[in-house]
Amino acid sequence: MAAIIESAPADGAGVASAVFNVSRQVGSAVGVALFGTLVATSDHLTDGLHLSAALAAAAFLTGGFLAVGARRRAAAAGGATA
Repeated sequence: MAAIIESAPADGAGVASAVFNVSRQVGSAVGVALFGTLVATSDHLTDGLHLSAALAAAAFLTGGFLAVGARRRAAAAGGATA
């Protein structure tokens, strides 16, 4: 979160913080709805839970790889230290 706020201009820090918080809340609501649907529509509870956990792990790993790639690009451009 600090990187998002720091990259915004000083007079737009409040807007950047608000946009970040709204996107986080919307993502959480969509995730709960999606995973709840997967659990409810599966034949067995554990099948839906396993699928939801696998999707959550894949999303987490994808976000991690994207963050590492962004830091490396920024460090190569001289912006931030890796």
